[in-house]
Amino acid sequence: MFSESLVTTIRSRLLVPAGEPEEGFSFWTRPDGQLCLQHVRVAEDTLYRTHSHPEYGIVICLKGEVTKAQLGSTYVIGPGEVLMSNSGVEHASGYLAGTKGCEAICLTVERRALAGLLPGFKLPPLTEKASPVFTGKIRNDLLRDCALDIVREIENRELGHELVIEGLATRLLIETLRTWPRAEIACGRVDLRPNLPRRDFVRAYDFMRWCKKDAFRLQHLCRFLGSSEERFTRLFLAATHSTPAK
Repeated sequence: MFSESLVTTIRSRLLVPAGEPEEGFSFWTRPDGQLCLQHVRVAEDTLYRTHSHPEYGIVICLKGEVTKAQLGSTYVIGPGEVLMSNSGVEHASGYLAGTKGCEAICLTVERRALAGLLPGFKLPPLTEKASPVFTGKIRNDLLRDCALDIVREIENRELGHELVIEGLATRLLIETLRTWPRAEIACGRVDLRPNLPRRDFVRAYDFMRWCKKDAFRLQHLCRFLGSSEERFTRLFLAATHSTPAK
């Protein structure tokens, strides 16, 4: 039997001024932490400077556009299109809202969750120095429909939604590995030093974005994230090459 303690869905609405369009991030994390879903809705362009994450990320755009620059190439996807970010690879990214907002589903996958799947899909193995690197973008109706189902489950939270979300997240991962063009997958050197998980990076950035500069206190941010100041600062610096204060 599953209970609320086994699957966590967190909705962050951080200091949004009255009258502003509703936006934010909803999170679902599998109990072992190896899979994390993020439902993104923003009413204005949200851009992230160059950074890296320890996980792989699968992004399905549902509204607006999503952009990502990595390995010397820039990709922009619209509704129904999919792109990936790579573990240990620096990239800059953003959600482009236009006049109607931007909506996306992002599935982050820890390296250990991917390691056991790669041989079955005839993909390069994970090693201490190299990993598969996914480039390009695809359009896939099954992944789009899966993302829409995830949105409905996260929002409605009907009985059994935890089980349904976990099944949809797994299906999204498997279908992505199955259909990604093999010509767009290479084995490359990556930076495997510990840095900030994407979920904490997004939540920290959103906190900073809505917090006035004069009111920002690192201890308040770390209390929100459930992290020590020393740990967060170290991992944030590794991910962004910048301090939280800067």
